[in-house]
Amino acid sequence: MTVTIRDVARAAGVSITTVSRALNGGDDVGEETRRRVLEVAKKLNYRPSHVARSLVLQKSRNIGLLVSDFNRGGHHFMYDVLVGVHDKLAEYGYDVTLVSTNTARQQLISYVDFCRERSLEGVVVMGIRLDDPYVEEVVESTLPSVVIDLPLLSGIVAM
Repeated sequence: MTVTIRDVARAAGVSITTVSRALNGGDDVGEETRRRVLEVAKKLNYRPSHVARSLVLQKSRNIGLLVSDFNRGGHHFMYDVLVGVHDKLAEYGYDVTLVSTNTARQQLISYVDFCRERSLEGVVVMGIRLDDPYVEEVVESTLPSVVIDLPLLSGIVAM
């Protein structure tokens, strides 16, 4: 059974808000209360919910590796890219989600909506072609994006 912040609050005799503030280092929690909350959390083996935290903070800590025409082939070095992206982002506390698209899908949903549906905070784009519908959207989007294996265009960082 998963231990929730509510369980910690009940066992410590404090509010859920107090538990949250104590666990997150809030300076508005007394030392005795913080100590009690931390002890209870440890005793109950409490682990924060990544999903709940992302909803509260409105940050997913999730970066997409968007591969265009994944089945097209020619992505022989994709594993190395995926491992490199994953390892570097993990150092900063981010997760990586591998997502695939193609020209037909790109015509059905905008780049921003595609990324928003997946709660991506940024995207590494790979395998996109100059004639893909997303190229212009990637350039114009305020969503942090990096393009791999595409000639340098104004506004795009190519690697």
